[in-house]
Amino acid sequence: MNRQFFSESITSTNFKRMKNKLANSLSLVSAATISIIGLCLSTATQASADATFSFSFGGLGSGNGQLACPTNIRVDNSSNIYVADLCNNRIQEFNSSGQYLSQFGNFGTGNGQFYSPYGIALDKSENIFVAEEGNQRIQKFNSSGVYISQFGNGLLTSPIAIAIDNLGNSYVVNFNLPFGDNIKEFDSNGVLQLSFGIGQLADPRSIAIDSNGDIYISDGLSHLVKKFNSSGSYLSQFGGFGNGDGQFNLPFGIAIDSIGDIYVGDASSNRIQKFNSSGVYLSQFGSFGNGNGQFSGPQGITVDKNGKIYVADYYNNRIQVFTQNDFTPPQPVTTPEPSSLFSLGLLGLGLAATKMKGILSKKSKVTHR
Repeated sequence: MNRQFFSESITSTNFKRMKNKLANSLSLVSAATISIIGLCLSTATQASADATFSFSFGGLGSGNGQLACPTNIRVDNSSNIYVADLCNNRIQEFNSSGQYLSQFGNFGTGNGQFYSPYGIALDKSENIFVAEEGNQRIQKFNSSGVYISQFGNGLLTSPIAIAIDNLGNSYVVNFNLPFGDNIKEFDSNGVLQLSFGIGQLADPRSIAIDSNGDIYISDGLSHLVKKFNSSGSYLSQFGGFGNGDGQFNLPFGIAIDSIGDIYVGDASSNRIQKFNSSGVYLSQFGSFGNGNGQFSGPQGITVDKNGKIYVADYYNNRIQVFTQNDFTPPQPVTTPEPSSLFSLGLLGLGLAATKMKGILSKKSKVTHR
């Protein structure tokens, strides 16, 4: 089943399968617990936000640097920005200022082609992984967008998000009605290792992994963020339906920064909420609209090493970037190389020997008096 927000390709007249995934999912829940989610018209009152609008880029279209239904973003170590341009069936790369650099992919089923590239992730080597909902697979590319491999064929029904852990394992959000939404783990070679979440998830939308390897899922129709360990065992959850602080109305994107704080795109409330690592509400920003700092159906989120927040503003067909007013990146701990430790050891021995020589010399002088 195709479950994304309503979208239609502007680049191919035969690309008409794009439809309202959310509307097709509403039968799963009671109407009493859902507002008019698909319209994204509810607004949220901004409260104690600690983020400031910096700039935006994109705009509706199929040209270089234009976007149609952007769903997800990732930022590499050089601050280049990769965007899953869903309705244009491509991945676009921008520099840190939002200027267009390059792109790869087009509509199709072959290697390097896409049909609904919904999710995107980078590994430690900055290889790019793309979750294709339409082709039911994960494709891997190098940092230049050159096709490397693919996996998940025959194992995935509707992959819409992906995250890579420190060991190179891929965790894929797999929509699988009527058999049960689930998360699938693949090793670095693309071999299936684990499936979990069946019966515990209702419309999972995005995924993030913290520094401990714990997994956070934004679970859309339960209006919760759910936490699992790396073995797939349930740990905890936070949120609940509503528009108040810490509540959600269709949580979509999720990201974790370098100090462990959690950011959730609250799609139907058109805001981004921030929580600490325990799920305690901290702050929020955003409201409904098309102005700077406003959203219309925010989807994917990522946070770079400097604490900049990048939001895929789906219906506004743009990426918005925010700086945090009080973000202090953790200081890296430098571990001396073994050769340095050896040199320091020799230096210490040398100093100790020199000191001992001085002491013995003094004792010798005293003895001969």
